[in-house]
Amino acid sequence: MNEVQQITLILSTMASRMFMAGYLMEVLLNLVDIKI
Repeated sequence: MNEVQQITLILSTMASRMFMAGYLMEVLLNLVDIKI
């Protein structure tokens, strides 16, 4: 039970980081498109 909770926490953290990274990439690309 404890291991499952740890794995779930790690996966959720990785997913949130991936989501944030993707969001930041979209924002940066939009800024670059506006400048060009």
